[in-house]
Amino acid sequence: MDSIFSELKGDKATHEAKRLQLLKCDAYFGGGYQFIFEFDEYQHFTTRRLMTLERYPDNAPLNFLVSDWIEFCRTHRRKADAYRQHKTTPDFNFRGGRTAQRAYLDCFRDLLPPLNGLKPTVRICEFEVADIYSIDAASCKKIERLLKKKLS
Repeated sequence: MDSIFSELKGDKATHEAKRLQLLKCDAYFGGGYQFIFEFDEYQHFTTRRLMTLERYPDNAPLNFLVSDWIEFCRTHRRKADAYRQHKTTPDFNFRGGRTAQRAYLDCFRDLLPPLNGLKPTVRICEFEVADIYSIDAASCKKIERLLKKKLS
């Protein structure tokens, strides 16, 4: 994580001075499930996210195919990189800093849960469900198949 932070050009002193807080996620499924759920819109598929994904350990327990996410980044990064390009954060205080921070925090959501007794994070992205326009039987079945695949 330290090397990824450095490669993303984060400011270590500012980062270490920040107040500790819980890492937010889209959803958490407890009980017998014990996993974090994340839904990735196009703005997650940036050049910086591509860089982080390419540095994931080969044996990292994940519930999504890194190769798919890498391909989504390669396909959508121009549009994603432009999304809120002017936004910065204290520890990524440069143009595109919020994009770098998002990529860094996504690494935590992916790599830390199994190290802390949780099952791997389940990620679904908008490109996997782009053809769903309504809540009908076929759409529900598609989501059910997708979740079963990722949870197996």
